[in-house]
Amino acid sequence: EPNEIEIPKPIYTINDIDVVKVDKNFPPFTDGTFIYDLNKNDVLSLNRKISDILKKHRIISGIGESYENAEKS
Repeated sequence: EPNEIEIPKPIYTINDIDVVKVDKNFPPFTDGTFIYDLNKNDVLSLNRKISDILKKHRIISGIGESYENAEKS
């Protein structure tokens, strides 16, 4: 049926990722592989290790919740 909601398919990655919103401008930095340039109000995916550090310093905030943790409506 056209109104039926599809169940999201899992994304297989080596590292866990978070979809986040940037709350503050932050100077470019690197993790040794990628160069990150965070501008206020950007929405992007980040490696969970990096996002955890930036969340502690209130530079980014998470968006929504993961599918596994979502409550059934």
